[in-house]
Amino acid sequence: MSAQKIRAALGQLQDDPDNEASWNDLFEAVTSPAAGMAQADLRALLESARRGHETRREWEAVAKLLELEASLNAGTPVEFAMQFELARVFEDELFDDKRATAAYRRLLELRPADATAEEALERGESKRKKWKELVARYLEEAEQATDATFKASLLMSAAEVAYRYGDRNKKAIAEIAARLEEGLKLDPKNQRIGNLLERIYRDQENWQKVRSDQQGRARRQLEPPRPRSVSQARRRRPGRCRL
Repeated sequence: MSAQKIRAALGQLQDDPDNEASWNDLFEAVTSPAAGMAQADLRALLESARRGHETRREWEAVAKLLELEASLNAGTPVEFAMQFELARVFEDELFDDKRATAAYRRLLELRPADATAEEALERGESKRKKWKELVARYLEEAEQATDATFKASLLMSAAEVAYRYGDRNKKAIAEIAARLEEGLKLDPKNQRIGNLLERIYRDQENWQKVRSDQQGRARRQLEPPRPRSVSQARRRRPGRCRL
């Protein structure tokens, strides 16, 4: 496979990151014994492509490229760095507990007793066991909250835990999306809410809502921050709950 075919596939994926034929061409070309490109040039090209997808928040494409980059750097310190970023993308951008867990376990294979990976696995296991209790607690606190920003954060926490560890059937996803949409009305600049909503819309292939969400984000970024009272600033925010 030629360097030209690698560049062509990467270019097509910039326009259509869901094009499976282009992904197949890319993986076949990159893993070919005669890729027709120096390793340093290939790594730079893949990184540049990944940065493009990151800019557009195309996280599934980012994850695929990270997996490819990790395999190309197997046995080197770069592999650990690529795997570390892959775990972060699965956990923080794709809200995918299953793939994040596998990525963190791979990190421990590369670097046994790595504190970050161990903590992430422990945190996930704890929440996985009691996710229903956590969701109920966050929703109860949201009902009692009077500050809009704080209530939005609680709704996000409930939705995130349910999405990560709960059922993914149509009814459950609809309930999660409704909580997120309510939270976004309360706090339009809450990026975490927007990120998870976008993830759900992409899963549903609801491209109209994806575009609307992206346009809303861009518009909100131009708006000046709303003033907050001292009492609001001192209110606690829901963090990662440890049980």
